[in-house]
Amino acid sequence: SSLLLGFSLSTKPQQLNMSFFWLFQFFFFGIVPLCTFLDPNPIYLAQISPTVTFIFASELTLMSNSVIALLQFQIFYKTQLNPKYSDVNRSLPTNFLKRLRRLVVIYILLLPFMLSYLGGGDFLFKKVRIQVATSGVVSPGYAIVLSIFLVTPLIALLSLLYIRKFKLADVHINYQLVLVVWVILLSNPFGQARQTTLFLILPLFFFWLRDHRILTQLFFAVLPIFLVFSANPVNRYTGALQLPNFAIPSRNGDYDAFAQFVNGIQLVSENAFPLFRQIFGSIAFFVPRVFWPSKPNDTGMEIGRLLGLNFQNLSSPWLAEAYVNARLPGI
Repeated sequence: SSLLLGFSLSTKPQQLNMSFFWLFQFFFFGIVPLCTFLDPNPIYLAQISPTVTFIFASELTLMSNSVIALLQFQIFYKTQLNPKYSDVNRSLPTNFLKRLRRLVVIYILLLPFMLSYLGGGDFLFKKVRIQVATSGVVSPGYAIVLSIFLVTPLIALLSLLYIRKFKLADVHINYQLVLVVWVILLSNPFGQARQTTLFLILPLFFFWLRDHRILTQLFFAVLPIFLVFSANPVNRYTGALQLPNFAIPSRNGDYDAFAQFVNGIQLVSENAFPLFRQIFGSIAFFVPRVFWPSKPNDTGMEIGRLLGLNFQNLSSPWLAEAYVNARLPGI
């Protein structure tokens, strides 16, 4: 993973999407399992399955990373030799700007109603992510409105940034500035979950770093430090800023991806996950459970339920999803 991270950063043009991917693999499927293997008392999730399953998960990780590396090399050299894939030669689809303007207008018209439904100004400027007294259960309607509320301006902003960068059309910079301010406001790290804040901010970093090699390398050099030392810069219950603290990866519940992969493999060996059951639940996400009572839960939650764990807000990384749905061919 570290070799492929270096390759992704040093090529021209830089492969920022693969850089993020390899950084994730390096930390969550490299550093964390290594610490877990060496730690005499790792987090309880890493103590459920036998060592042989842990080693098998490591072998599957190595195999999958090797396959992805080969595909990355092939796609990179194919696109480098074939100019039709170049950003410079991209053209804007017919009526794209008109459709984009229509989308933004509809969003603005719906904005007061969506904001009122989500909680108004208290939602927008909230200083606490989780209320101690609440159950944390989110209704489907709330989740849908929240998705439209957060994602639409981000997509519009990125579209305008790329259109302007490649000179595909005339775009007034004021539109972009307003959207930048709005997206940053929505990313509120005090009131939003970390993954939501990162979802809204990282695409902007992605855009601004892509043509600056030194800045990109500095960014990726600092990012692992942020992941390790500042996992919780804001207290989710009080909203107060807190000093960075060193968290041993093998004993931190935030880094449960590899342990969950191991536990998923173990449960498959015990015939807990029928073939393709989990992915069918995702594909048919729009089918209410009242019509499909046995509709599968998220895989991380399902692993927690099958293991009898009280805490079920658990990860299910892409490797675990591939394995529980299609076994070795899925990987």
